[in-house]
Amino acid sequence: MPFPGIAFFIVLALLQFFVVADNLVSWFHLDEMIAVQVAAFLSGLPLFACFYLMREEADIDA
Repeated sequence: MPFPGIAFFIVLALLQFFVVADNLVSWFHLDEMIAVQVAAFLSGLPLFACFYLMREEADIDA
């Protein structure tokens, strides 16, 4: 694992996915499939940020 914090971001993304999807269904009464798609998009943002920072760090070292 090149970046030790990546495990944190993966766990964070998984937790966000379940919490966001559950809240969208229970609070806003959205359809389950729409809630899953929205939650997948929102929970993927920390991972994308992590990968972007890892790539930027690798470019600086090169």
